[in-house]
Amino acid sequence: MENVLEALIQAEEFLGTRLPAFIRERNMDNQGFHALDQAAMMKLCAFEPPFLKTDKMVIFGDELVGSTSIGIGKVYPEDTKGHYNSTIYLALAGRLMPSTATIHLAYFFPETSPQAVEGKSIRIDREAMNGGLLEPDREGTTFYVETRVHKKKVSLVECDTVIMFGEARFGLIEKLRFVLTKKDSIYNAIVPSETV
Repeated sequence: MENVLEALIQAEEFLGTRLPAFIRERNMDNQGFHALDQAAMMKLCAFEPPFLKTDKMVIFGDELVGSTSIGIGKVYPEDTKGHYNSTIYLALAGRLMPSTATIHLAYFFPETSPQAVEGKSIRIDREAMNGGLLEPDREGTTFYVETRVHKKKVSLVECDTVIMFGEARFGLIEKLRFVLTKKDSIYNAIVPSETV
């Protein structure tokens, strides 16, 4: 049992926290991991992913399909300004989740800038929320994003992501699909070539 848990324990040491029970249970049998701080994450992307608030991430697995990542960060009251009653809700979760998944995919394909194109279903886990609305603390509320990659076909990747605030399993995007777009093609589309 100790050997099975070794990677998870090392991952928690790097992240600086014990992971919520739900994430811990799903990742107890992972062997080995790759640790990324925010500086390493930013190097992977040609352009800053929208709303990247992930401070650290661990990726379990040496191949894309079957790999799992766990990202951790904090959200603050100012992050929810303009949201209903200043609460964290699905629009916020829907930005955090694809951003963290983008880094996960870019780790395996650093020559690309993965673009989220579709999600089959996006929902709040109301049972975990107990029908309440979640507001971030002044000191910041910790979030966790777990991404699990299921399929890759040519340049299309499919994964599921779950976001948690503390122990509350808040949001889920099933069948979140990304296109692995070459960085140079994005750059050329944004920065027009000089005309002679």
